[in-house]
Amino acid sequence: MSKHLTEDEMILLHYKEMKDSASARRHLDSCDECRAGLEALASDLAPLGQLEVPQRGAQYGAQVWERIAPRLEARPARTTSRLDSIVVRHRAVWAIAAAMILMLAAGFLAGRLLPRPTVVDPANVAQAAPGDGRERILRAAVDEHLQRSQRMLVDLANAGGTNVPLDVTRSQERAEELLSDNRLYRQTAAQRGDAAAAQVLDDLERSLLEIARGPAKLSAAQLAELQQRLERQGVILKIRLYGSGQKQHERAATREPADQQI
Repeated sequence: MSKHLTEDEMILLHYKEMKDSASARRHLDSCDECRAGLEALASDLAPLGQLEVPQRGAQYGAQVWERIAPRLEARPARTTSRLDSIVVRHRAVWAIAAAMILMLAAGFLAGRLLPRPTVVDPANVAQAAPGDGRERILRAAVDEHLQRSQRMLVDLANAGGTNVPLDVTRSQERAEELLSDNRLYRQTAAQRGDAAAAQVLDDLERSLLEIARGPAKLSAAQLAELQQRLERQGVILKIRLYGSGQKQHERAATREPADQQI
């Protein structure tokens, strides 16, 4: 060590905390100036070793708190620990998850257990509602039946993907339910002389019968063949055209009384 020792290095050397103390000792052997500085430092620090550590009284903690309390900012007291907060959050997450599971289960059971839409019996309607009221009820019932049938057919027409063979058991159950309703409405439409409704219901009945009596699982080829037949038969398009025609008829019927008043 060629340069002189600094005051910090001398203090570390005096208290035997200097890492490279051997090098510093060698420097002191050849440097009168640094050796004299270390001796002066030791003389100055000697009285400190003779001081006694003051004893802490029983009120020491209270005295310290009195000195630091005014410097502390007022903070709201925490009523819950970190562990309590974590437990509360976890309980909330599990409660939400349980609620979602219950909602899904309720939806599934509702679809299975709740009764399907009530079918309007034309015979009962004929007794309960006279004239135009009876016609409106029957038209609304047929329209609702056609909409349910259309949704089922659209689902099959758009089915496909990676699930091969495709399980169509649910579609078959829906088709079977719709068949009995369809026969009733078709016969009523024929008796009333509503050729348009009777024709679309007759075409729909053939498709429903084919689906209900077909295999429960369809291969990719069988599904494609069924979808092609539905497209050739055009049942979905016929249902939509019939619904559009009914809406035009209703709009025209509502305009006629206004024109007569004029």
